[in-house]
Amino acid sequence: MNYSKAINILKLSYNFNEKELKHQYYLKALLYHPDKNQDLDAKTKFQEILEAYNFLNKYKNFLNESEESEENENSYSNILDKFINCMLNKNIDINNFLYILNNKCSKLSIDLFQHFSKNTLLKLHEFIRLYSDNLHINKSIIKKLDELIKEYTKNDIIEIIRPSLENLINDEIYKYSINNEIYYIPMWHNELVYEISNNLLIIQCEPELPEYINIDEYNNLYVNISTTIKSILNENSITINIGEKKYTIPLNELYIRKYQRYTFLKQGISLIDTKEIYNVDSRANVYVDIFFTDVSESAII
Repeated sequence: MNYSKAINILKLSYNFNEKELKHQYYLKALLYHPDKNQDLDAKTKFQEILEAYNFLNKYKNFLNESEESEENENSYSNILDKFINCMLNKNIDINNFLYILNNKCSKLSIDLFQHFSKNTLLKLHEFIRLYSDNLHINKSIIKKLDELIKEYTKNDIIEIIRPSLENLINDEIYKYSINNEIYYIPMWHNELVYEISNNLLIIQCEPELPEYINIDEYNNLYVNISTTIKSILNENSITINIGEKKYTIPLNELYIRKYQRYTFLKQGISLIDTKEIYNVDSRANVYVDIFFTDVSESAII
């Protein structure tokens, strides 16, 4: 196990924090736990998830818990318990919680939901919708929760901004004004949520990108280039413009093959820091996928 493999297994960014590590571990472990997932490779995937979590947990030195009861702690019900406690930031007995949801009257369930903050309720709603089959939650409860969510969010404001690639590369801030308040939005974030009285202001950033460039959830850029060997024979390098920034690939570092990837490590868009949203100290990668159209599939030089 190594750092890159571990964060890929748990779908974490390079600057993950303790809460994100726990959240992704519980989420993935619930999905592939062999007690509930009957797929042939579920046990192997669950073991990989556990190994990735232990590796990153040790690497970050987040926790110093005893490993004496490791087998019990990794049971399906225990992982589920930890996940909901982590998500809700409070201690809830999962068996009692599910009993109330499924066996008590629906009014009591809705009353229980109404004690949660809106953010907590939205997280719980997403979780229950995703794992309702595994949790065996009554569909009538899910329907009532859907109605409650609709009522809770009816006055929320959702704004979509469309930053350019240049906005992202240059770490630009968008000034958004509402109700005589100004919010400064770091445009390299996917989504930011602000509280306005009892409602939420949700800012979603959906970049406008050229057709040959894509971006993933961790802000890594993927640039697709098609060219020919013949067209670059007299050049020393290939230059790519992303916004106002130039990326240069020396030709002596490329191979004569149909497809290859060249990576600019930590030279792209700023990574998303959920604790310090304006932090631009760490940057994502730029992956350049190069296709030589005049080279056969079998050529490797």
